[in-house]
Amino acid sequence: MANILIATHWTGGDVYPFIRIGKALKRRGHDVTIFTHCIYKNIVEQDGMKFVPWDSPDEYEQLMNDLPLLVDPLRNLDGMLTFYGRHHNNEKTLMEYRKISEYCSKKDTVILARHRSAISALLAAEKFNIPVVSVFLAPNYISHLQIHEEIFGDIMKKTVNEIRKALNLKPIECWTSWICSPKRKLGLWPEWFAHPDETWPSGLICVGFYVEEAGDKEELPPEIVEMLNGDSKPILITAGTSKMIRPEFYEVASEACRILGKTGILVTLYDELVPKPLPDNVKRFQKLSIRSLLPHVDAVIHHGGIGTTSEATAAGIPQLILPHLTDGPDNAHRLRGLGIAELLPPLRWKPHLLAAKLTTLMSQDYRSRCLKFSQYIRQEDSESNICRAIEQVIGNNDFLISN
Repeated sequence: MANILIATHWTGGDVYPFIRIGKALKRRGHDVTIFTHCIYKNIVEQDGMKFVPWDSPDEYEQLMNDLPLLVDPLRNLDGMLTFYGRHHNNEKTLMEYRKISEYCSKKDTVILARHRSAISALLAAEKFNIPVVSVFLAPNYISHLQIHEEIFGDIMKKTVNEIRKALNLKPIECWTSWICSPKRKLGLWPEWFAHPDETWPSGLICVGFYVEEAGDKEELPPEIVEMLNGDSKPILITAGTSKMIRPEFYEVASEACRILGKTGILVTLYDELVPKPLPDNVKRFQKLSIRSLLPHVDAVIHHGGIGTTSEATAAGIPQLILPHLTDGPDNAHRLRGLGIAELLPPLRWKPHLLAAKLTTLMSQDYRSRCLKFSQYIRQEDSESNICRAIEQVIGNNDFLISN
């Protein structure tokens, strides 16, 4: 049995995949500790894993409010630096490092770290000579490596070297080389979604979209069940778990449902993002199990995040993607190339254009292609792929970060 330490940050889309991986490793007999934001304590501990919070509820709320600062680092470098200065400064990184360090003394320890944000985990792996696995959540993490190096590589190198000096570690010469230094890297997508090429960092393995089995679905509330018993299936509208979305996203999506005369189920935590008034045929919910709802809808309108992308593809549901930020545009183009999604860039976010795209998506041709890719995912056994890739590094010095 190994001692698995999992470190991740930011939104639900950045955290839930690691919780699912932790659950899978726990089922295989490993001791699992997850380091992330305080709001995930209950969901982690209810599955028998240990939990260590990075922050307090107030600090987490500030983090969520500040995420829009990352909207466009190319045009707003100051915003990105402000975000990192508040939430990933040297003091906080050292605090995270100390928390991880308390769990590093056990034999056969392995660290699993979210690529880019889990700097403290890489430092702990290097300092304590522990094998480490870096997890890339989406393919655009790779395509952004060079441009991130050009924009803020020197700034990040300076920051990391200040921390490394405090830990008596040698300075690094290149930010990107160091952040990609783990010799085992996992890409949480299948090769048919993004195929490896010469630009990819060495040691990266595509393990497939990791979505939970049907038995892990949550029950839907009675109000939703009643809506699903209507004459036609509804359309799901969701932009994930953060505020990083243009304000008009929910407005144009809701209006498109009104034009089509389709029931819309709008899911967002944030009251300020909900259009006022909503069309009568669109109902808003703060939280729902997207995984449980997807098999019962005609289509989903979403932002293109890799979590919703993988869940909708696994469910065989046509997708209309309104991409704007982070990995959304890249994921959307990949799905459209596969013939299972349509996309509209922000300048074309018009209700009548959305309605036309939805009509196309709900055709039998689209449904057939979506079901084909859903079958691909069911055949992949991504859980076994992930667990085997992690278990291969246990006690294996070939997967240490050289200092």
